Amino acid sequence: MAQQKNDAATSGGLTRPRYFPRQVVTAADLMAEQAYFRARMRRQNRLLHGCGVACGLEVFVDKSKYSEAGPVVRITSGYALGPDGEEIWVPEDREVVVDCWSSEPSNCELLHEGALGEFDRVWVAVRWAEAEIADAWSVPGECMSRAERETARMAETYELRLFTEKPTCCEPMSCAEAWKRVNREEPPQSVEDAAACPSCEGEGWVVLAALGQNEAEQIVVDYAPRVTLPAVAPLAKVVECGLAQVSTEITIDAIVPAVGHPMETVEVAIVGQNIGGTRTVTFDDGNIDAYVTDRSNDGWILARLEIGEASQGPKAFVLEGPDFTAQSEDFSVYFDVQAAEVVEPSPQILSIEPDQVVGGFGYPTTIGGIALSGTTAVHFLKPADDPVWDTATTGHTSADWLTGGMSQPLKRMPADVIDTDLQMQVFNSSYDRIVGGLSVAKSAALGERRFVALRGDGSYVASGNVTLEVVFGKAPQDDTYGTYGSYDSGGVLAGRYGKSAGGDLTRADKTWTVDMVDEIGKVRRDILEQSGVYTVTELAFLEADELAGTLGVSESEATKMIDDAKGIMRTKLG
Repeated sequence: MAQQKNDAATSGGLTRPRYFPRQVVTAADLMAEQAYFRARMRRQNRLLHGCGVACGLEVFVDKSKYSEAGPVVRITSGYALGPDGEEIWVPEDREVVVDCWSSEPSNCELLHEGALGEFDRVWVAVRWAEAEIADAWSVPGECMSRAERETARMAETYELRLFTEKPTCCEPMSCAEAWKRVNREEPPQSVEDAAACPSCEGEGWVVLAALGQNEAEQIVVDYAPRVTLPAVAPLAKVVECGLAQVSTEITIDAIVPAVGHPMETVEVAIVGQNIGGTRTVTFDDGNIDAYVTDRSNDGWILARLEIGEASQGPKAFVLEGPDFTAQSEDFSVYFDVQAAEVVEPSPQILSIEPDQVVGGFGYPTTIGGIALSGTTAVHFLKPADDPVWDTATTGHTSADWLTGGMSQPLKRMPADVIDTDLQMQVFNSSYDRIVGGLSVAKSAALGERRFVALRGDGSYVASGNVTLEVVFGKAPQDDTYGTYGSYDSGGVLAGRYGKSAGGDLTRADKTWTVDMVDEIGKVRRDILEQSGVYTVTELAFLEADELAGTLGVSESEATKMIDDAKGIMRTKLG
């Protein structure tokens, strides 16, 4: 049934196919339907949204790239609407060599044909395009004697070009024009006052930026001709926050941390206003390389600084974005390079030998560890009832304090924690060991582990898991030379091999391990020489003339004494 006509005007309007039962549908009908919906979409984009860059499509000189043909300009991926209403989608970043001011015009990649003569700047523009990507066979008909191939698929893409004259179809809108379009509360008084729908007979180009040269012949990017078409969400947020509160001022307020050292890598945050577009951070000291790692916020950026052999002192830096340059020294913000820190290791006790002793006897003792130099005294601490010792600082002297090392807090040592039944005299201390003599009183409690504490420069260092235990037992009996001696009040082993008042020699010793012999051999002679008496092991390391001079005997007697001592050591050490 034929459709009833009405009086609606049809001149200049869009037409679409109308389908009905048993209709013969041709390719032209289907193409007409596509054209109808595409025309409606373009009209809506053009009149309701306008034209310009919606997101991405940033333009900047990529200093990380180098081409012998000239500077490399990067255009990032993004989305725009053309003045003809077409959607322009650039899926990936694009790099363009731009050397439009050299003697070889071929170096100006993408310069449109016919752009001859001198020019000061070029405009980077993009527009919608399409390309044939697939074809198919057609069926022979009355007008075709054989089958032919026809284009079956079209791809929507884009075209990028440089112009020496700016395309004018998509221009930035003035405030007066915008107000005229929005404020239509009163009817116009003349044709000139009437607000017409925008139209443009151009070729659909959207200008992204203008490129020029500065006095140093470096590429300069200018965003002045760029038209921005913000999406609804950020535009609504800007209106909500109030346009008066949105500041475009670029500032650098701080860099955190603000201190670094040569030959180290530092992660920093640079805080400021409107610096989220920063592409590069450059320091005035060429030995500091900076790499932007996060610029997702306008209030700060994150960067990784690789500090080489930079000189000491404050260093200024420059932030560069697509349309701004900010000098840190303009805001009195600097990154300070200081001398490399020398971190002294915290004293640690790793071992004690022997770790089991019997009450009533003396032992040569070696404590191994790290950073033990300067130790003046060794104490043995009873287990505390509360492992977290009192941390109060009121009413105590520095001698009351115990520190567990660099990563531990300072703790006060209870007054009764030191076991006075174990006394150790320090003979020698070095970086990795302490050598001394340990005296264990007969009254020392059995079965209790004592923690080791070292005293030096007025502080203690706890031993951690290294402990000493008093066990039940007795000293081994030596058939020839008697039992082990005990320590006298001076901490020196009694029963030494020396010259008595009557001139007879007395001998006493214990079973020495190889490590103990090695340690005692390193002890300085001036420490060991006490009242002209020596242990058997000490005698084995002396020279005959030295011993003869100390004891007032002949060198032959001294030699025999030393040989005897060496024989005893060989027997004891097996």
